[in-house]
Amino acid sequence: MRNTVEIFKNKNILFKELNRVVLRDFGIKKRYEVFEGVDIDNRYHLIFKVERKSRFLSKNADDLIYIYQEISNKKEHGFRSVYVLFLTPFCSKAKNILMSNGFKVLDASM
Repeated sequence: MRNTVEIFKNKNILFKELNRVVLRDFGIKKRYEVFEGVDIDNRYHLIFKVERKSRFLSKNADDLIYIYQEISNKKEHGFRSVYVLFLTPFCSKAKNILMSNGFKVLDASM
């Protein structure tokens, strides 16, 4: 989680609270790291951290959109920003799908 905080600190987004979201609590069996954060202006952010051996494809983008919708419905509130932090190679179509659905894509695989 420390390197996640550092990446956002470099983007001038500081969290006063950052908690891991357990997907099993929402009935989701996917293996993504998801964090819910509150910045210093009391705005809620949702962060998906994607780290895997294989390439992130467009079908995986659909999974993230579904997970976001489930978390928003269960928490009964929306998020100011939804970030996807890629630590792995990703397909440009997947990136376009996520961006068209309001996600902010950050490439930290460098």
